Amino acid sequence: MNPGFIKAKIQSLDFLYVNIATESSNSTSAISGKVVALAFIVFVGGVASGIFLIQLQNNNANSSTQEEILDVTNQHVWCNQTGWAEAAVVVTNAGEKDVVLRKITIRGVECSWGNVYYWKTDTGPVSSELEQTLIELSGSSFDILIDGTQQTFQQATTEPTLRSGWTIVLYIKQPYNITLSDDGSKVIIAVFTYDKLYYTEAYVVAQQIEAGGAILDVENIYWNATAKTTSIAVKNIGTSDAKIVRLYIGSTVSNLLEVTVNTDLSTAGRLLAVDQTITIVLDWPNNLASSWTSGKTYYFKIAPEAGAPKEFTWKSPSA
Repeated sequence: MNPGFIKAKIQSLDFLYVNIATESSNSTSAISGKVVALAFIVFVGGVASGIFLIQLQNNNANSSTQEEILDVTNQHVWCNQTGWAEAAVVVTNAGEKDVVLRKITIRGVECSWGNVYYWKTDTGPVSSELEQTLIELSGSSFDILIDGTQQTFQQATTEPTLRSGWTIVLYIKQPYNITLSDDGSKVIIAVFTYDKLYYTEAYVVAQQIEAGGAILDVENIYWNATAKTTSIAVKNIGTSDAKIVRLYIGSTVSNLLEVTVNTDLSTAGRLLAVDQTITIVLDWPNNLASSWTSGKTYYFKIAPEAGAPKEFTWKSPSA
């Protein structure tokens, strides 16, 4: 007789029913007792691809105990042309009690809280798909567009608490070992509380570098209050020369205005050779405003004559 096998069916991660089948019998029964957890880490090519946990919980628990239920949705993992990766996920507390998010893992590797940025809301789940940020997450706060409105995300310093009925949006900087070669690969995003684990799957979306193409990378921006200028240092990290012909700026992603006439870009554009950096100087006032607002996030787009434009955000210095 061949060894039996176990089929497990998890319902809301609360109770586990086990069906033990052999060649001669087939029966189903509920398992009760104290909480028991079995964890499995899956390795693909020597790399931890995901962590799975089966939780056994007392089926005869007191019915008055507040139930913990988290909905984990809107999961994404990205890697851009310059090699930095980012993940995002939405967690909604649909249960009856507040919970503490103990840790987050991607591909079975715990994410440092210093790499996690979060925003909370009590107005309901996020309705639109999350999008990769235009520049890498940095600083103690970061502005990200959510459902058409710019929201300020805070850098986590400790385990965040999620109140009953609230939603938290998490953006994670540089999840471990995500590269351009992972394009299309499936990874596990797991959210741990002190009582349970919730996991979901996401496919890596990588922005592939096209052969023979120019790739623009913004190295820095300088805001000169005396000269009333904004200087943008942009480098060509691709494999072909580029000609920069237009610059756009806006206070939101949907109101970008062309300000080329307010820059030092000539009507013929400026050449940007491979592995070289040029500085584009934008004068204020311009087509957007008479001056910039201190501490405000601006949206930029640098357009080459051929190839993909470079879109990014940058916050002006505080007063």
